[in-house]
Amino acid sequence: MARESTLNHRVTTALRKIPVTLVDRVENSCSVGTPDMCVLHNGVYAWVENKHLPAWPKRPATPVRVAHFSWEQKLWLLLHGEAGGLGWLFIQVDDDYLLFDWRWAQVIDTHPKAVWLDVAAWKGKGRSCDWLSWVKVVTGQ
Repeated sequence: MARESTLNHRVTTALRKIPVTLVDRVENSCSVGTPDMCVLHNGVYAWVENKHLPAWPKRPATPVRVAHFSWEQKLWLLLHGEAGGLGWLFIQVDDDYLLFDWRWAQVIDTHPKAVWLDVAAWKGKGRSCDWLSWVKVVTGQ
């Protein structure tokens, strides 16, 4: 999980540099499944679960499995999404960054890399990501 904590730190640090954006890391033992961070931009809140995978599968047809993405986390995103909230799954694989809405978060780990790249709501690569565009997608602005 060390890589996930690195991802959390990287995203939080980048977002705190964007004007009119607040980001809070969430550590919540009272409500199982609560996403890793809450982002507020221009008055709109969004919740984001962060995951890290070290590498893509070697075979193109192999589904990409998201380790440690619990059913409670999926359920939290589903219930909040169905109620009109903004919930996202943000995944780093190698140096690729991909963002999935709460609907895709329910089934993304049953699909191969090609589908991931096709359905991601936002994509970034390496350390030079456009974090403002990420915030705008996450908050629907």
